[in-house]
Amino acid sequence: MRAAIRGVIDFREAKLTDPNWWKRCRMLLNGLAREDDQQLHRGVLDYHLALVANSGLTEDSFKTAQENARNAFYDILGSLRPWEGASAADRKRREIEDLRQAYIKEFGDPSTPEFKAARAEELRKFHEHRNKLIAEYKDDWTLLQERIQQYKQDIKRRSQELARRRQLRGGQGRG
Repeated sequence: MRAAIRGVIDFREAKLTDPNWWKRCRMLLNGLAREDDQQLHRGVLDYHLALVANSGLTEDSFKTAQENARNAFYDILGSLRPWEGASAADRKRREIEDLRQAYIKEFGDPSTPEFKAARAEELRKFHEHRNKLIAEYKDDWTLLQERIQQYKQDIKRRSQELARRRQLRGGQGRG
């Protein structure tokens, strides 16, 4: 009915038995439906933009309104460019799939046995290294005791060296 009112389809020239007429009619009706969807999405976007412009919003409600406005924008974009996704949900699915494919390309497919074996080996090496560090770990008290022991040995060595120098000076006389 709207197609006839808008003058897109002239039903007086309808050829009900011609498949090509029906294909053309369907294409035109789909185009009209897309235009209607675009108008609806623009109205939703305008509504959400008005919400975002409200200065009385809290931080959480602003983020929610901003996310809703973004989704409405993606819905408009999807109706204008259907190959990019028909809605925000479609775009989200496509983004997730693109990320998954990029991960597989960069790191490998997590569902393969080779990938699982490689990650298990990395995890084993990590645990081995961590356990080694834990075994070598010394708490602050132990480190302090070791340092005190080193200082005591250093003082003993220096005092022995000083005593030896004094003996050497004492044997030669004072000049």
